[in-house]
Amino acid sequence: MTGGAAPALTINHIHVKDCEGDAHEILEGLVGHNWRFVVRLTQPRLVVAEDGRPLETLFERVSSIPLTGERTVKLSARTDAGRSLAECNAFPARRERMAKLAVRRAKVKLRRPKNRSDLAHLPAWLDIAIVDVQEIDCPPALCCRRT
Repeated sequence: MTGGAAPALTINHIHVKDCEGDAHEILEGLVGHNWRFVVRLTQPRLVVAEDGRPLETLFERVSSIPLTGERTVKLSARTDAGRSLAECNAFPARRERMAKLAVRRAKVKLRRPKNRSDLAHLPAWLDIAIVDVQEIDCPPALCCRRT
């Protein structure tokens, strides 16, 4: 072993949040600190349209993003045993199966919500990168994709 100072420890964090993290002030804090993150967005946020059109919702924007790639993944079986009724209703039991996923990605500008005067001190626009993953040819009884 050689002498000298120990090498600096580099820790890379990626903050992962479910839909509860879909709040503009949370997103702004993550971007403002230059932190990496994944948040499952659920709000119909407004973004700048790419072709100069008026504002559109993020979900409308996602539908126009070209396909980046596809991947097939194995979904494990899920039983109702030991789960609450609410959990079973939200995430029904399923057999193990293969799922084909479509992946899209883009950079967008999210508009700060105008109905939140408490956020007026935050920037009007927030630049973020989005990744959209959805199942292709999902069995009809299992799909709940927003449109």
